[in-house]
Amino acid sequence: MDIDQILKELTIVEKAALCSGSGSWTTESVDRVGVPMVMMTDGPHGVRKVSSSNTEMSLTDTERATCFPSAVGLAATW
Repeated sequence: MDIDQILKELTIVEKAALCSGSGSWTTESVDRVGVPMVMMTDGPHGVRKVSSSNTEMSLTDTERATCFPSAVGLAATW
């Protein structure tokens, strides 16, 4: 995939849409140039994904996920 070529083919509206996203957790896709939608997650100590039935930000309605040791614990190893 040639990123420079894809950027040349995108319209200014498509470029702006890639910066704003299609919802709370996904980016826009631009199928005509092969740019897929990307799912984003957040969480300070691992992946957190809001349940697919809930499109708004929620701290309690989430899928099961991996949780890594807290950053404080990691810092304490130094």
